[in-house]
Amino acid sequence: QNLVPNPSFETYSSCPASFDQIGLATGWSMPTAGTSDYYNVCNSNTCASPVNWFDVPNNIAGTEAARTGNGYAGCFVYTDPVIAAPNQREYIQVQLVSSLVAGTTYNVQFYVSCAEDQACGGLGFGLSINKIGAYLSVTAPSSGSTGVLAYTPQVVSGGLVNATTGWTLISGSFVAAGGEQYLTIGNFSNDAATTAGNGPASISKYVAYYYYEDVCVTPQGGSGCSAALPVELISFKANCSENNAIGVEWSTATETNNDFFTIERSVNGINYETIGTEDGAGNSSTTHNYEFTNSSPIGGGWEGALYYRLRQTDY
Repeated sequence: QNLVPNPSFETYSSCPASFDQIGLATGWSMPTAGTSDYYNVCNSNTCASPVNWFDVPNNIAGTEAARTGNGYAGCFVYTDPVIAAPNQREYIQVQLVSSLVAGTTYNVQFYVSCAEDQACGGLGFGLSINKIGAYLSVTAPSSGSTGVLAYTPQVVSGGLVNATTGWTLISGSFVAAGGEQYLTIGNFSNDAATTAGNGPASISKYVAYYYYEDVCVTPQGGSGCSAALPVELISFKANCSENNAIGVEWSTATETNNDFFTIERSVNGINYETIGTEDGAGNSSTTHNYEFTNSSPIGGGWEGALYYRLRQTDY
């Protein structure tokens, strides 16, 4: 089991429309006086207004599609002390579903993407650092300032994390002392102990800002971080047929409590729409073949690539 509730920031109370709204993502909070942020596709995909700066994939920090679902978190972890005030940090925090057991080894992982300040940007994002960590504790660390939370994280990145496209995994394991129930993510080192590097080539970059996705804490040997589907997929393909129809086909080897499949389509590989559903086989250990015909892919004489995606929902 993944002990982190709302690990991919999918559940929220309302759509983000400003800075300092990580608290809209169910279960997540900001332990300091910083302004940690929440992003979701429910926001309008435009940079025309500040209330539209918290969209996915284009937002105030840059451009990045969600790794899972529709949302993710974001905050800065370092500011250049030559340009800004020294030792400025932001964090995100969540209470685990249950406390850790003493003597048990736990795997901890989360994904990050370095913001490049290219979409609705202009805030100086674009640096990268080497010390993004996860700290698990019995009590929740907190501060009334935007300074460093001076704790020793059990898991920390080993080098500069500077990829601005896609998601970089940060992971590790540790033996619990017992009773740890809070997870805090960010940079727990001061400026002197942090190595900062350049992000993408651009001007006036003095902030290291990261998106966060798919956070997981699970006992070692468990499958909580693998996000295994209750179906074993053999194949998934889409082919052109007569009259511009698209035939979508897939096969499963096994299914467990499989309710239905949703077929989705996109013209850019980022924004998908539902075009149909197919009932699943429930519980099965034999091969099942499925097909769906998209008879009118795109109107208006569309020419170009089409992307298809399969979503599975269990009971």
